[in-house]
Amino acid sequence: MAAEVKKLGKAVTTPGKKSVTTFQQHLDDVTEILNNFQRTLDLFKDDQLDKLTELQTEVAYLPRQLEVHQKEQLKSYQLMITGIYESISQIQEEVENIEISAVVLLRSLKIKPDQIVSDAIKKDNRYGFDMESTMKKGLTLEERVLKYIDMHCTGIKISDMESPFGETRMRIGFVVKKLLDEEKIQKIENLYFPVK
Repeated sequence: MAAEVKKLGKAVTTPGKKSVTTFQQHLDDVTEILNNFQRTLDLFKDDQLDKLTELQTEVAYLPRQLEVHQKEQLKSYQLMITGIYESISQIQEEVENIEISAVVLLRSLKIKPDQIVSDAIKKDNRYGFDMESTMKKGLTLEERVLKYIDMHCTGIKISDMESPFGETRMRIGFVVKKLLDEEKIQKIENLYFPVK
């Protein structure tokens, strides 16, 4: 009997030892899998933290980049504006030099600049208009202004009518206003045109 108990004990303990060994082995495998998962998770977490830190740095730098870009654009615009003003100044100087040269030339010829302009306008026959003949015909100022505007289909300013009519700007302005109200002429910006 003792021999049978021994055999039975060996049979019971041998499978028990194998079960414990197998369980231990499975437990070690599960532990290794969990450790690998934890390492992967840590790597992922570190990678995501690095990306987040990099993104935060970029986002923090964006306002500075925008500010630098805006300053560069502003400087570029200022340079362009400065160039434009310099060009305008040069043109003004050239115009002044031309005007001075014209006045010197006219003085040397003993001609008054106002007389040249007045004579040129009075004899403006480009459109078949002669101021002196309209005055001789006895036309009213309103009729003369209307005829003059009709002859200038590219438009004319009130100030351009002062000298040919020998009238003040205010008087011509009243006449032009009346013609506008009667819809005999039209106004676009500062120019007056015949009605189409």
